[in-house]
Amino acid sequence: MSHAEYIAGVRAEAGNLAADVLCGQAELLEACHRLSALLAAAELEPGDEDAKAFLIISSEIDALPVGVVRAHWDRTALARLQPEIESASKWAREIAEPALVSVVRRFKA
Repeated sequence: MSHAEYIAGVRAEAGNLAADVLCGQAELLEACHRLSALLAAAELEPGDEDAKAFLIISSEIDALPVGVVRAHWDRTALARLQPEIESASKWAREIAEPALVSVVRRFKA
């Protein structure tokens, strides 16, 4: 696989994941972490607005148990954090939605 093929694959993965979030097939907060990493590896222009949006969200929710890591958390702790997770999800959606649409438009395979 060439470097160009690798970058195209990373970008396509980001586009497909963003589409999955928009149609409800992927959880937003977990996807923001993954999109932040994918777009960082996608060799975008410095200061890319979509990459910046997911980096901001990912850094703000880093301490919250989202996605597969929830399986390793105590149920009581998860219940206590659930209002914070819901609030973060609502906040993140406002920032993420335009970036998700843009990533789909730019990179969906």
